[in-house]
Amino acid sequence: MTFTAQAGRQYLVRLTKLNLNISQNVGSIRFTVDGPPPSGDVNGDGIVNGLDLGILLGQWGTSG
Repeated sequence: MTFTAQAGRQYLVRLTKLNLNISQNVGSIRFTVDGPPPSGDVNGDGIVNGLDLGILLGQWGTSG
């Protein structure tokens, strides 16, 4: 199965077994697709705040 998922949306995939026209629910998977982190989110927590600024300033002027 292949599909194009959109960030921020929830999806439910159900697995069903068919046997003589009787369907049995085998299982399901529920998931949410995360989008890319916001620009400026240095520590990857999904929020741009003072922690990101602190990391940026702590590395300011250093090499590598």
